[in-house]
Amino acid sequence: MFNGLVFALCIASTSAAVWNCTEKMPDEMRKQIIDYQNNFRQKLLKGEVDGGKGKLAPAKFMENLDWSCDFEKEAASRCNNGVINTNLLYQIGAASDIIVGPGCYPKPLHFKDFKKAMDNWWRQASGYSDNRYTDRTKEAFAQMMNANATKVGCSFEKKGRLTSILCLYNSRVPLGQEYYQVAEN
Repeated sequence: MFNGLVFALCIASTSAAVWNCTEKMPDEMRKQIIDYQNNFRQKLLKGEVDGGKGKLAPAKFMENLDWSCDFEKEAASRCNNGVINTNLLYQIGAASDIIVGPGCYPKPLHFKDFKKAMDNWWRQASGYSDNRYTDRTKEAFAQMMNANATKVGCSFEKKGRLTSILCLYNSRVPLGQEYYQVAEN
């Protein structure tokens, strides 16, 4: 009986992610963001992404992302006064968006704010016909789908109707480079 209880507690504790970040976002939302982005990444791995000329080729590999409290903290410091600062990130990938919400008063943060931004990044896939990042206006998709990225941290700032969203990744895809390797047949 006791062994069964210990086993059940171990299973329960591993299924709920706890990152102990000090920023303003709850762990439940962090998990939703990771799950949502990893779902997109798995679609690319399987060749299920609609590009500009049909399906994008499946990826050779695509690891799931894990949360980084350090990147979340950095993203929070870069979302200030209605401005998203992505300057001088060097090897850190970035995806950002500003979401317009209903009404003039800031509502509490909700996952749908992040979902809208991530959906906007995902729609950029229609501008790609291969695995090479060549258009700066579609950078967010390439950074989110970067096969070399394994960590992500996101943050936000609400100001009136606007929510600034920034996600940072532990690997950056430079312009003109491949953001994933194509799987061999």
